[in-house]
Amino acid sequence: MLRQLKAHAAVGAIVAAFVGMFAVAPPAAAGVSTTGPSPDPAVTPLGGCIGTMCGLVYNYSPDTVSVTMDWGNINGNIRYLYGGQNTNGWGDVDGVHVGPGRTMRVYIDSRLWGGRGDGYYTWLEGWHKIETDEIVYIMNPNG
Repeated sequence: MLRQLKAHAAVGAIVAAFVGMFAVAPPAAAGVSTTGPSPDPAVTPLGGCIGTMCGLVYNYSPDTVSVTMDWGNINGNIRYLYGGQNTNGWGDVDGVHVGPGRTMRVYIDSRLWGGRGDGYYTWLEGWHKIETDEIVYIMNPNG
């Protein structure tokens, strides 16, 4: 009997984790002035990669950019991505920072569920969320 209870608890935890990965985030706050994805600090992290698919960033610009590995604690796990590098092998990257007074031209490729359309976006200063199924190509660090 105890073995069956433990097995049911384990299955329940797996199901809850799987369902949580597909939770819908609240809409971005009104009045955010960006083109493309809006920074939204209210988004809850979904727990990292799904299988081998992780948020990924390629930095084709000459500048160093900051990325966060934890959208729920943006400043808690920042890494620096130098020009010509990518985040392959780092785990799930959750966001990219655009510095004060700067803009960033990016191309986004949504590989699975396509939360936003593939294409070019101009990001204004602030943090920008990257979904687990997205590859972000930083084309130009200043628009």
